[in-house]
Amino acid sequence: MLLDLWRRRARAPFGSREWIRLWGRRAATLPALLRMAWRIARVRGQGARIGAAVALSPCVLDGDRARLGVGSGTSIGRAWIQLHAAVEIGECVAINDGVRLLTGSHAVDDPAWSLVAQPIRIGDHAWIATGATILPGVTIGARAVVGAGAVVANDVPEGAVVAGNPAVVVRQRALAAPAYMPSRNYACIGAWLGR
Repeated sequence: MLLDLWRRRARAPFGSREWIRLWGRRAATLPALLRMAWRIARVRGQGARIGAAVALSPCVLDGDRARLGVGSGTSIGRAWIQLHAAVEIGECVAINDGVRLLTGSHAVDDPAWSLVAQPIRIGDHAWIATGATILPGVTIGARAVVGAGAVVANDVPEGAVVAGNPAVVVRQRALAAPAYMPSRNYACIGAWLGR
């Protein structure tokens, strides 16, 4: 992570006001960046596949970390991610605080109440808002938006905006070609990439 940020860093002429501003922000946010880099290195060491310039807040990763894949430029807030089955998160995805990605449940008609696990897939540039819950087996399409507090039990089409419990499509997203990178909104990453 650190090497990638160094290579992609915003540059300014040495000694200029912009150079002083950039390096001042980098120095101020360095402790947070080091904590995040350590967190990502630890999760990668446990088998997760995490892309470049990912912002990973302290979150609960429940299960086998090798089942987690996160694309570049994604930001994951203080979420709870079950890893009983694969969780594949695309590039430039925003997952806000309080989100729950649930890959497992129990077979309610099974006398043994056995675990039923299904993967979750989230497409590029999707946004999962605060407090949303994604249930096992759901695919969130690219550019889709899941509203705050929504409970998603069915697949969400590309570019759809869903809300409610159960979540229903309320409209289509007008943004057809997103160019944003959610992880850049974290001060410790934005200080390097420019913001």
